[in-house]
Amino acid sequence: MVNHSNQTLSATDTCKVIVFTIDNYWLALPITNVLKIINTPPLVNAKQNHLSLVHIGDIVLTILNLQQMLNLSHSETPKIGKFLLILQLTTGEIAGIPLDEPPSLLELPLVEIRSLPESYLQSTSLKIASHVALICQEETPQELFILDLEKIQISSAS
Repeated sequence: MVNHSNQTLSATDTCKVIVFTIDNYWLALPITNVLKIINTPPLVNAKQNHLSLVHIGDIVLTILNLQQMLNLSHSETPKIGKFLLILQLTTGEIAGIPLDEPPSLLELPLVEIRSLPESYLQSTSLKIASHVALICQEETPQELFILDLEKIQISSAS
């Protein structure tokens, strides 16, 4: 996402991200990866490990259970949120992430975004993140983990 070593960044260079929470984690996706956000339609087949299906018009989307991917839930049935963040994975497949609250748009200065250390990624459930930024939320510092679509794959979710 950000390569600080090969480029000179100014304080005005930013990245727009869609921010949402899963349990106590603040997570983000670059806005370029988000196709749309809709009210969650009824889920079908909500029992397949980390995955479920939803029909939207003439397409069927895979619903990703990030709570289970992050080892936050032991339930096989995904938590059905009020909103559905629709994104395109690096494989080209369109998928959705259920959210309880509407996400927000945030402009992050690129100089504030840091790569997560490999040792941290290996010892935590946040293996689907690649970068972190420290943001102030209601005057309290908060870590914002930026998800890596290369690590959020349907095949790795089983």
